[in-house]
Amino acid sequence: ITGAVIALCIAIQKYYGKIARKLKEIDNLLATASTTLTQTLPPLDSTQPTAVILIGKSRGVAMHSLLWVMRMFPNHFKNFIFISAGIVDVESFSGKKALETMQRDVQQTLNYFVSFCHQRGIAAKALATYGTDPVQQLTELAEEVCKEFKNIIFFATKLVFVHDNWITRILHNETAFSLQRRLHMQGTQLVVLPIRIE
Repeated sequence: ITGAVIALCIAIQKYYGKIARKLKEIDNLLATASTTLTQTLPPLDSTQPTAVILIGKSRGVAMHSLLWVMRMFPNHFKNFIFISAGIVDVESFSGKKALETMQRDVQQTLNYFVSFCHQRGIAAKALATYGTDPVQQLTELAEEVCKEFKNIIFFATKLVFVHDNWITRILHNETAFSLQRRLHMQGTQLVVLPIRIE
């Protein structure tokens, strides 16, 4: 039994390593351009159509969502809001430095997308939250955004696997769909965008 458990753990670790390499390839493909803050920042207008994009750890996946929204809704959204939830887990609790590193990484990723929009003359801002339950944290953050911006649509990304099965569904969380259900209950739209993983 012990040997079987160890073998299962090793197999899961190898699987996550493979997915991490795939996401790294997406990052290298879609998030290679460097961005810098511009001097003149386009002002936000809460009366205009606003797209809120959920940002995870992968810049490439998030960039896929941003470019998809820009392509499918050309010049429609006048504001882009980027939100992210930093997960406070055992690793983050290992010390103050680890927690600060996690918070810095989240903020740097958000700043990357805000700068990307500003360089193209698009109003944007970023909001971050931290906690142990990302769905709850993102729901609360979404509620805050909805109070300020009325004409709003949320966008999240879901990994779609060519060889999908019950194992992949267990090993990958359903954050996007869980958040979608919560926001739909509140009358807020969230669109889940697929990104294919070979």
